Amino acid sequence: MAKTIQIPFEAAKDRGTVLPLQIPDSCKLLEFVPKEPAPQSDPCQALLEAVENPVEAKALPADRGRKECGSHD
Repeated sequence: MAKTIQIPFEAAKDRGTVLPLQIPDSCKLLEFVPKEPAPQSDPCQALLEAVENPVEAKALPADRGRKECGSHD
């Protein structure tokens, strides 16, 4: 008998929707659930640090975005 798993599917207007997917018994089924990162205590500061210190890209000017988030100096 096939095993049915639920695949989360979300679109802007369909929050919480899941798609059922049947996996035949002849298929090996492994489950991977990544660890969620801890929430940021200061999301605005984290955003500014990410903009100023991007991964594998050029940094944007340090003052860009500070008007929206406020200065954290």
